[in-house]
Amino acid sequence: MSPDCLQSCYRQDAAKRQTVKLHGLLVKLIKRQVPLAFIRILASWYCSLHCSVIWNSVVGVPFETKCGVRQGGILSPLLFAVYMDDLIDDLRKCGYGLYIGSIFTGALLYADDIVLLACSCFGLHKRVYHLWHTVGYQF
Repeated sequence: MSPDCLQSCYRQDAAKRQTVKLHGLLVKLIKRQVPLAFIRILASWYCSLHCSVIWNSVVGVPFETKCGVRQGGILSPLLFAVYMDDLIDDLRKCGYGLYIGSIFTGALLYADDIVLLACSCFGLHKRVYHLWHTVGYQF
């Protein structure tokens, strides 16, 4: 079935709403059979994460960060993708996705942006509703 038109919903800065929680990320890495030594290093690294704001060359007081991935970190895109993979799988299973052949293309992610695609307004509405009420994700 080819759609006459394509419906889309964009969410920029999605990571601000769907923050990466350390425990959830570590569980996902364990399920993917990532070596425990590497997981321990990540846990140690993220448990002691502090940030500061620089404004007009003045460095603010450091504060503890409890969620999210390190901005600009070389592993951050990969860790965010691992964290969001279940969301994409959930969208694939909800039944209102867009496919090109047998490949699910109903949700596109890049950095902290998400685009939902559907063949109808009804399908798009169902997907946003599903995310909101089942997964707790806000668009």
